[in-house]
Amino acid sequence: MKTLILYASATGTSEKCALKLSELIPGSETVDIHKSIPDPNGYDRIIIGGSIRAGKISKKLAEYVDNTLPVLLTKELGVFVCCGDESKANGYMVENFPGELIMKAKKCACFGGEYNIKNAHGIDKLILRLIKKAAGSGLDKIHIDYDRVTEFAKLFGGE
Repeated sequence: MKTLILYASATGTSEKCALKLSELIPGSETVDIHKSIPDPNGYDRIIIGGSIRAGKISKKLAEYVDNTLPVLLTKELGVFVCCGDESKANGYMVENFPGELIMKAKKCACFGGEYNIKNAHGIDKLILRLIKKAAGSGLDKIHIDYDRVTEFAKLFGGE
């Protein structure tokens, strides 16, 4: 099965997760939506993921999903998000992806998150500094859950 792993990453966390999925799922292709817009017709399986910033996924990723939804719904689907507050992940998915896509998805998951201040730009960098100041050492508990990434990959033919 030909698999597309399509992602949007603000500071690199979602990219790390997408690349890990690609390592684990044979024959998969990883595409950053900000660099290329793939035709979903060329794939049997599509995994869509991205970071959450201020409660939202990337505008470009949201537009892609909206514009290709009829085709996406004919595919085997997976959805992932990366965010620091995992307790809100399900709500973020429901708010950011069409209900039909969520219902059709074989698996929806949150892979955790990271606070990468050094990779942030502009207002994101300022916001992350403010969060770090307010949260203190609590941010040390936020990380990518690679075991969850591996479990997700297994559902899509991964090792």
